[in-house]
Amino acid sequence: MKNIKILKKTLKIILIVSTVIFPLFFNLLGGAGLVYESVTNYSAGLLTRSDFFSLRNLGVLLLLSSVLMLSATVLCIKKNDMLSIILETSGFIIFITVLVLLINIVKKSGLSDENLKPYSQIYFQRHFPTVIHFLVVFALSLIDYFSYDNMLQRKIKENKEDADESKK
Repeated sequence: MKNIKILKKTLKIILIVSTVIFPLFFNLLGGAGLVYESVTNYSAGLLTRSDFFSLRNLGVLLLLSSVLMLSATVLCIKKNDMLSIILETSGFIIFITVLVLLINIVKKSGLSDENLKPYSQIYFQRHFPTVIHFLVVFALSLIDYFSYDNMLQRKIKENKEDADESKK
């Protein structure tokens, strides 16, 4: 019991730190940057119309995934476990889809930085550690959901509902 409490506190610390770094900083600002850069590069004639809409939509989806993951973090801390798992999973699926599509667009265009490192590799290295956040929310929510105290509370609530139904 004591080990689980220590594990939960450690996971919550990791969750808060990883939330600030990944969904909040990298994904939210990355999504806003994609929207801004798509408009700027399209205005300068560097992007085709279809690439402009693709990048802009990917930026909006990245913003959406970030908001879903932040909501899941708040719900996880407030012990709304199943909803946090649903929001985190949907945000993570959107995020991974956006990352794969973004990497494909960047590979197709052949963009690289001043050191000739491909932007597709840079995007992957910077954004993929969001998996850490996903795993921590998932683990913390499952630990809370299947903890002895929560299972006991659900059982008491179920027995109370059964007793109320039998009175009717």
